Amino acid sequence: MPMSTLTTSKTAIVFTSDARKKVLSEHLADFNEELRQLFITSQLDIKRKFVPNEEFLSWRKTESKPDEGAFCLETGYTFLNEVLLLWVCRDKGLLQFETITNGQKLYVLKKEAEEIYAHIFIANLFDWYVPSDSLLQKISDSFSAYDFSRTDRDILGKLYEQFITKEERKSLGQFYTLEPVVDYILDQVGYTQNINNKKIIDISCGSGGFTTRAANRLIAKLGKSDNAESIIETVINSVYGLDINPFACYLAETNILIQLLDLIIEAKRKNRDYVVPKIHIFQTNTIAAPSLVDGNEQTVWDVKNKAGAFQSGFDFVVGNPPYLEAKRMDRSTKELCAKSCPRVAHGAFDLFVCFIDTGLRLLKEGGRLGYIFPNKFLIANYAKDMREIVLNDYSIKEIIDVSECDVFENVSVYPVIFIVENKKPNKNIIKTAEKIRSTQELVEKSFCTSTVRQDAYRRDSLVFFILPNGRTEHSLLAKLLDERSQPLENYLALKWTISFHASGLRERFLSPEKPRSAFAKKLIGGKSFAGNDDVQRYRLTWGGWWIDYDEKRAKKQGNQLPPKKIFEQEKLIICQNALRLRAAYDTRHYYCKDTFFVAYLKDAAKQNFDLKFFLALLNSKLLHYYYANIYKGTHIAGGYLHYLVGYLNSLPIVKPTEHQQREIVALVEKIMATKDNEKFKEIDDELDHSIYQLYGLTSQEGKIVDASTDHFSKN
Repeated sequence: MPMSTLTTSKTAIVFTSDARKKVLSEHLADFNEELRQLFITSQLDIKRKFVPNEEFLSWRKTESKPDEGAFCLETGYTFLNEVLLLWVCRDKGLLQFETITNGQKLYVLKKEAEEIYAHIFIANLFDWYVPSDSLLQKISDSFSAYDFSRTDRDILGKLYEQFITKEERKSLGQFYTLEPVVDYILDQVGYTQNINNKKIIDISCGSGGFTTRAANRLIAKLGKSDNAESIIETVINSVYGLDINPFACYLAETNILIQLLDLIIEAKRKNRDYVVPKIHIFQTNTIAAPSLVDGNEQTVWDVKNKAGAFQSGFDFVVGNPPYLEAKRMDRSTKELCAKSCPRVAHGAFDLFVCFIDTGLRLLKEGGRLGYIFPNKFLIANYAKDMREIVLNDYSIKEIIDVSECDVFENVSVYPVIFIVENKKPNKNIIKTAEKIRSTQELVEKSFCTSTVRQDAYRRDSLVFFILPNGRTEHSLLAKLLDERSQPLENYLALKWTISFHASGLRERFLSPEKPRSAFAKKLIGGKSFAGNDDVQRYRLTWGGWWIDYDEKRAKKQGNQLPPKKIFEQEKLIICQNALRLRAAYDTRHYYCKDTFFVAYLKDAAKQNFDLKFFLALLNSKLLHYYYANIYKGTHIAGGYLHYLVGYLNSLPIVKPTEHQQREIVALVEKIMATKDNEKFKEIDDELDHSIYQLYGLTSQEGKIVDASTDHFSKN
């Protein structure tokens, strides 16, 4: 085995190479499995030796869940991480040893490693644990089979994934980000060329997926230099990470250190007393307001306040922010978000919205943000204020749907990649892509894209939709978004219906028997479990249910009922959850449970419109196609769509001529009267083609819409 040696004050730097060793990047899956098995073995040893000690008592004061099991976990992972880093330093030539056979040898090596980077190897709370000789030998046998000399990635990410249990990841909203996603986001924000002296930050950095790759890119761009110290300090002063989890920060810092080891060798070759500055990974609650009184470092305070060296902001903000719905947040987190992000943290918000808000505020003018987060952001009402801020003040560059790429294992999240620039939008065009099929397409950038004007998002409840990639489909939806159409809310009033908020109330007011009450009303949707079969397209069937519509009694029990007038007039009844839009016409004054909406003509529309015209539009293939594409984020289990008043209000309506309206209404009356299914289908097709003509569709566009509903067998 060839070997050369460089001597510093205490440490011999040895350069070795062994062709028989496994290249880590080619055997990462095997290595991760071995690491997992070693962790299991080490946990048995740790738990056998653990007794409550001073270190545990000190640790317990800083943790939100200070139990002995968590302390043993952190002890085990810190121990494994330190030994792994010693082995990386060995293969890089910074330490000289063949194997680690006992606790004393481990202690000596850690003291030597303090010269390389003290912040990682300095004595810590977990040094109470002295591993067994047999465990150290087993680790040595495993690690010596691999070549750690060329480590350019987050090799500790899997370690972090194993440290954070599935339940804890869910409670924190944290998910490990695949490298192709990290690289794509870094590419698209522009972290590729001319990145010297530009600052990048991940404000939810986890184990360092983004910060590690960013550091690696910057080192590669700076190239070979006679001044290794200068390169090290440039990297440290350019790459920043924040995270609430101290162990995640420890791993992220270690990962960047690994990228710097070759440069540290060069720096110490010239200056054996060189001390590596602190890597800028900080443990902090990103959303919390900064306070030096609370013990935060000056750098963290400056970052959060855009002060000092960060006065102009960051050139790049990247990351995979935590996803945590309001209903799963504790009270203190909700209050903190409301205080720190008052513009966006209200209602049933998700934590990632606060990270978007915070990230955008940290951007310098012309800087870019690149995140991966749930597609709910594009459509959810709780994110509407955040979308409005983005629309008004920023230029959206890309929205890429990666929900079919399996970027997160065993997680029911449908993510999108979102790239935005801190620049006022001026006729901005956004690149979008739907349903990228694999991460390989992301790596090769071989997926099909489409474009949409940013100002098109100013309608439709500010929904950030993704248009289909096909040219004809894109043209069709662009036509439906044309300014000549008006939103449905200009003509119809859509209303939520009867709901019971407390358990037991439904049984007190609803019955399959007519109640002995002066307020008895026939009810649509009385079945217990979302029964909406009463309403089919153009057909309404009463299921025999009744409601005692005693408003005073309901109010006394804390349940406000909607006003009777919304039911006791000519109206449409619309299903809230269905495979496609389903609406029926009602003049019998049925009352409706909250599985349905009701809609009636506004006063201003009564003179010129027949309600049955809108019944045809709501039951049409065309408006189903529009809703399913523009509001695809409302898809729920089983292929059903969740219809919401806000989105229905935005459906595009083309004003008909008197002749067109008469023709459509006549067909509606025919389809409502027929009992023959074949005749129903025939008239239904006529209605759809009349609506295609109304909206100016070409024959090819009509075929696309037809194909989108061919799989529906129900009316």
